[in-house]
Amino acid sequence: LLAVFCSVFLFSSLALAAELPNSPQEPFIDVSVSSPYYEAVEYLRTNDILIGYMDGTFHPNRRITRADFLQLMTNNLFLHGREDSCVLENTTETATTVFFPDVPKNAAFAADVCVAKTNDLVHGYLDGYFRPQRPVSFVEAAKVVARVFALDVRRDKPPTDNWYKIYVDVLASM
Repeated sequence: LLAVFCSVFLFSSLALAAELPNSPQEPFIDVSVSSPYYEAVEYLRTNDILIGYMDGTFHPNRRITRADFLQLMTNNLFLHGREDSCVLENTTETATTVFFPDVPKNAAFAADVCVAKTNDLVHGYLDGYFRPQRPVSFVEAAKVVARVFALDVRRDKPPTDNWYKIYVDVLASM
């Protein structure tokens, strides 16, 4: 499952299942059977993880945002026991944001960011922002993947300025 996920992530954008109520019945019109990612994309589509866009496309060359990436990674297929009440449990009635000033409490991705934060998958940037619409970088994704799949990240090495090195190293060793 990790291999399927990685091949789809590394070479495509993700249109996620929360965007529409049901998965499409047909394969995406812009992912040909000859594509090296066809099988991985189809697996995720038929398991209601990816649904694509309303016009039947998947946009395999579009970069995935940080919010969309968390929507995928906090899906119950990957992160078991997800609590959909996270936003309610972690905000006050008068709060307009959840954990980060740029994550509105009523945003479609708010629950995903909340679940990721409460599961120690993300910490945001040093200035306190999350930047949900920014494309996710490989190293940011490596950290989340390593934590979601509880990979053996070696923390016994001396810390370096490259916070991401331990996550990239564990993925490279697979």
